[in-house]
Amino acid sequence: LWVFAGAAHATQYTSSQYVGEGETLLMSRGVSLVYVGPGVALRVNGANAVMIGRQSSFQIGGTPTSIAGGLRALNGGRIELEQGTLVTNQTGQRVYDSLLAQGKDGAGVTSKIRLSDVDISAGYNQSGHGAFEAREGGSVHFTGGRISAGKRDDFFGLFTVNGADSEIRAVRTPISLVGNSGLGVGDRG
Repeated sequence: LWVFAGAAHATQYTSSQYVGEGETLLMSRGVSLVYVGPGVALRVNGANAVMIGRQSSFQIGGTPTSIAGGLRALNGGRIELEQGTLVTNQTGQRVYDSLLAQGKDGAGVTSKIRLSDVDISAGYNQSGHGAFEAREGGSVHFTGGRISAGKRDDFFGLFTVNGADSEIRAVRTPISLVGNSGLGVGDRG
């Protein structure tokens, strides 16, 4: 069990984070992950791998020569965020996918990302994929919060769903798009 707990002052982490099989990462109020670089900002991978964020914030971007990955739940991993922020719309900083839930663990438990009252600003990813992706049985659910996405004068897709039993749901979540943005769901399977 890892606990990143906010004290009287804000705590900021700037390196990529990994949560493996059987591990749990808790990020409480005032804790932030600010990641700029190549690779994935947060990877939650495997059976019983869990990341829980309560009133925490994430700011993710690539460098001029690299593309970053956002928050990923893989092979049965689970991410739960409540009342926080996710920003992947930094000028000149590309992010391949803001959120990705993909695959199942050995027992068939699917990867899940659950967001409740999280405000999201997602930027141009230049990947041809959506900023939010569910693949190979993974699921991403938004409840409340807000999503603003896109970048002026650039193509931007919001959702990609690929594979049996994959899903993305948004309930009571206003979505605003700018530029050449599409709200559609793309199936690349």
